[in-house]
Amino acid sequence: GTYNSATGVWNIGALASAASATLTLTATVTTTGSITNTATKTAETETDPNLANDSASASITGQAADLTIAKSHVGSFVRGSTGSYSVTVSNIGSVASSGLVTVTDTLPAGLTPSVASGTGWSCGIAAQTVTCTRSDALAAAGSYPVITITVAVGQAAATPRTNTASVSGGGEINTGNDSASDLTTVTSQADIAVAKIVSSGSAMVGSNIDFTITVTNAGPSNATGVQVTDQLPAGLTFVSATPSAGTYNSGTGVWNIGAVASGASETLTITATVTTVGAHVNTATKTAENETDPNAGNNSASASINGQAPDLTIAKSHVDPFVRGTSGGYTLTVSNVGPVPSSGLVTVSDALPAGLTPSSASGTGWTCGIVAQVVTCTRSDALAAAGSYPAITITVAVQQSAAGSVTNNATVAGGGEVNAANDSASDPTTVTSRADVGVTKTASNPTVIVGSPVTYTVTAFNAGPSDATGVQVTDLLPAGLTFVSASPSSGTYDSVTGVWTIGSLPSATSATLTLFATVTGTGTITNGATKSAENEIDPNLGNNAVSAAIVGQAAPGLPGPPNGGMAPAPNQPDAPRGSLIIGAGLIGFFGLLFLRRRSQRVAMAAALLAFATLTTIVAPAGAPLSAAPAANLVAARPSDIELFGKPISTVKPQLGALAFQPATGPIVPYRIRIPALGIDTVVESVGVTASGLMDVPSNIWDAGWLETGAKPGAAGQAIIDGHLDSVRGSAVFSDLHRLQPGDRVYVSDAAGHEAAFSVTALQVEPLDGFPTLRVFGPAKGRLLNLITCAGHFDPVRRTYDHRLVVSATLV
Repeated sequence: GTYNSATGVWNIGALASAASATLTLTATVTTTGSITNTATKTAETETDPNLANDSASASITGQAADLTIAKSHVGSFVRGSTGSYSVTVSNIGSVASSGLVTVTDTLPAGLTPSVASGTGWSCGIAAQTVTCTRSDALAAAGSYPVITITVAVGQAAATPRTNTASVSGGGEINTGNDSASDLTTVTSQADIAVAKIVSSGSAMVGSNIDFTITVTNAGPSNATGVQVTDQLPAGLTFVSATPSAGTYNSGTGVWNIGAVASGASETLTITATVTTVGAHVNTATKTAENETDPNAGNNSASASINGQAPDLTIAKSHVDPFVRGTSGGYTLTVSNVGPVPSSGLVTVSDALPAGLTPSSASGTGWTCGIVAQVVTCTRSDALAAAGSYPAITITVAVQQSAAGSVTNNATVAGGGEVNAANDSASDPTTVTSRADVGVTKTASNPTVIVGSPVTYTVTAFNAGPSDATGVQVTDLLPAGLTFVSASPSSGTYDSVTGVWTIGSLPSATSATLTLFATVTGTGTITNGATKSAENEIDPNLGNNAVSAAIVGQAAPGLPGPPNGGMAPAPNQPDAPRGSLIIGAGLIGFFGLLFLRRRSQRVAMAAALLAFATLTTIVAPAGAPLSAAPAANLVAARPSDIELFGKPISTVKPQLGALAFQPATGPIVPYRIRIPALGIDTVVESVGVTASGLMDVPSNIWDAGWLETGAKPGAAGQAIIDGHLDSVRGSAVFSDLHRLQPGDRVYVSDAAGHEAAFSVTALQVEPLDGFPTLRVFGPAKGRLLNLITCAGHFDPVRRTYDHRLVVSATLV
């Protein structure tokens, strides 16, 4: 019959009894495992009495190779880099594969296959599809060598990505396990590197420099949201910014770049002005990025700029001290202690303190001007580093009013410098005064008759340079001159001390003192004037003292002072010497007297001087001094002639009582009474000796009236002298110095007509230069002068060196 493979019917047709027919089916085993093939009689015309044998089965076991595929990768794929998949084909079937085995891997978008290989495999890449084939049998439970597929991870690759690979062929029949999928995470990593350079490593303060910041994406991925911060440090001032991409905010320092493709670079140029000296480090740092940065070590970069500027300093000096009334000088030196030369205008300003008036200012290359107290000097040439400009010399006039200590401040500015901390200099200056105060002196006449006036003109001049203060000149009239009056052009003159107190004497001025005096002595009389005080330093002491000499000539026709000196005596000891000063009680007496009678200062001064010189009692040489004058007498008394040079009695006269009545006119004196001293004695009439001197009484206890002179009570000066002492002791006028102004002196004639005189002054006069005219010459009024010895005994001349003159006026 026939077999229909589609329906599986074997149409046999007629089959004789006991006959048989056969059908041989050839088939391909397509599955594995037990496979039962059953043949069943499905049609018979006749009745089949035995249905049990209408079906028969035959079983076989299907065996085949079963290929599977596995796919894997390691970690995440990074955009812009490469990744790799491992594909493994295994045979989990029971028999070896046979025939061509094909592996197909179509990569998802974003993962572009670049290389595919595996031992024994033949691989090819077409677009996104990798195909690998081989024909060698793969034993059951065996695996082919791994296929490695390298892919380029695109920058646009999404995440995650699923990669599916499949295997086919090799005789397998189970396709249910012929594919494998691999879920892959795709990430981005962008290594953003920051680099920075500066246009110059050093720059002048005030100049501009450029910082160039370069941001490079070293990948592998594209970067987004990139920001770099570059905030200029102190010492740099923003001028402008030029970014190649994005924007730059100078306030925050943020350069907002945005996206930077892998391998790409962006630049930012920042222009800044250098404002301070020193190192300024400018740092740029990546501060934002959306992607992971695999290398943080290059996210920041710095560039240093050394700000340089000239640094001008000023020094000021002078030589101390400045002297008022002169000029002084300051030296100003401007130096550059900075590392670079100066540039532009340099100005020096010096405001001189009060009292120092600038008169000139100059220096090589400088242009200087003076306005009031301010000196300004300028120049524009560059000053090299470590160099100095030529010095400026400022000359000042030191005023008389300048303070003793002043401070001068000078400043420098400009030249491109920025450090003002050392731009000023102070120079403390000591100001002092030096005044050459000198004295000149002239006399009105070189030769003056005793008793005549003489005028001295004393000039105190200040030759400067400074004003002088506290000036005093001392001119105390010497013996032989009697003060009359003084007329100072300024200040006051004290005739007692001789001090002319001038006070202030400005520089280049002078003051004069006119002294009016009466010449009372003969011979050369030298009157000296000396600057005795000044507050300032006097640079020239050579003109501080001066003198003027005149010659006093005796008045013609007038006698000289009486001289009762002793004559040499044979076989006598040496001329009397030594002195006995009356005790302290008298000193106290005269001190009280002086204080009580200050209105009679001149007379009391004379009395005090008389005390100092008159209270001297002379003893023979070698004789002991005793409190009693009689103790000083020598044992063998010489004659009066030997002692005095003429017969002189030492016996006190005996006077009887006499009724006195006031005289009505001039009298010839016979008797003198001085109640204050207990004196009541005879008055002798004496003349003039051959040597022209008034003679002395012939008794040490008598007084002598100059009969060639005026009579007591007459107009003019009546003269009565008396002895002070002798070698035998005190004499009539030994206490004459005790008189005080106001004490009375009574002179009477032989009939008792008495003239009363009141003491007005006591004056001690030198024997040399005795004021003959004043004592013996004409005078207004009715006057009486009493004369005796005073001072110290001169053993050579055998007389005292002074005379005491007591002046009295008729009452």
